[in-house]
Amino acid sequence: MAMVKCRECQKEISSEAKTCPHCGAAKKKKPGFLRNTIYGIVIIVGVLFIIGTMSDPKERASTSASANASTPGAPAVPAFDFETTPAQLAAAYDENTVAADNQYKGRRYKVTGAVDSINTGFGGGIYITMKGGNPFLQPQFALEDSEKNAAAALKKGQKATLICTGAGDIAKTPMSRKCVFS
Repeated sequence: MAMVKCRECQKEISSEAKTCPHCGAAKKKKPGFLRNTIYGIVIIVGVLFIIGTMSDPKERASTSASANASTPGAPAVPAFDFETTPAQLAAAYDENTVAADNQYKGRRYKVTGAVDSINTGFGGGIYITMKGGNPFLQPQFALEDSEKNAAAALKKGQKATLICTGAGDIAKTPMSRKCVFS
């Protein structure tokens, strides 16, 4: 048993006392381990998501150069390397994260699937999830700011086609960024 100071009257009290015998102030409870762990995980996931959706200036320049190389007067269609589905993304990251990163991370791909949710992130960025396996680890697609109106018109369950850049995963959830509707 150690002696500590009361947070109200500053007199010494037992560290095991629930209230101060001098002033009656309740001893401040320490946050529980589980609550601190959950807060920590939420903060880490949020920071990783924000980092994952940040724009790489080199990649932005190459994407806009390829989009502007199309026929004059025609709408720009972003280039992509291959097509996939949300289920294929989810299965690849569930199977082997390193192999999935080799296949998807940093590459442009076209993905078509059913919208599971339409959301905004910490910094106000827009992202959607698509059905692709485990309902708790649905692939996430961070949209470019220019896609705000299209995202606002989306409905849950609607089929959508995006062209995105792979951004790896966060805790087995496949992440994509710089997504535009195709």
